[in-house]
Amino acid sequence: MYAAKDTWHMRRNSFYPYAQEDLSQIEQNRAFGYRPYGSTAVHAQQYAEKMLKDAIQSFDGFPPKTHNINMLMEELELHGIPLDQELYDKGTFLSNLYFDARYPDKGLSDIGEDTAELACEYSLEIVRYYDSFYLDEYGNVLRIPDQDDPPSNGRNGPDGKAGTGKGLLGRPGKKILKWPFR
Repeated sequence: MYAAKDTWHMRRNSFYPYAQEDLSQIEQNRAFGYRPYGSTAVHAQQYAEKMLKDAIQSFDGFPPKTHNINMLMEELELHGIPLDQELYDKGTFLSNLYFDARYPDKGLSDIGEDTAELACEYSLEIVRYYDSFYLDEYGNVLRIPDQDDPPSNGRNGPDGKAGTGKGLLGRPGKKILKWPFR
């Protein structure tokens, strides 16, 4: 049993620590020009996949056993998080790339530095989007306002105050990722 001070992603069977291992490997590969490219692409896909699965668990759900990023996004949409079509397309790219990089008959040799870097960028975008949502004390899904948003942006909690809950994938006011892609 975890103490109350522990965050939700520290619970047993959480995908979060495993996602952080993928992130660490991406950071190491980035230091070497994203080499090996296929491995970097796989870790980028796995990072997004595991973070989305952890978000699904925050709804006391059981994430589907899939490597398909879009299926995970669709599952989160069922919990009230809007599906972003541009990110959905990027999820398709990551899911396809995952299989291409893992299986030799799919074309691993086609994955170069630009593709590996793009996979990392897409993974980051997907994770950042889903991390902008949180559950308030009433169980409502709310979006953390951007700093550029005006105070009255329609994303306030039921009490009329701006949300102060924890992001689904991280902690409020803290970035999950420690490194910029460029």
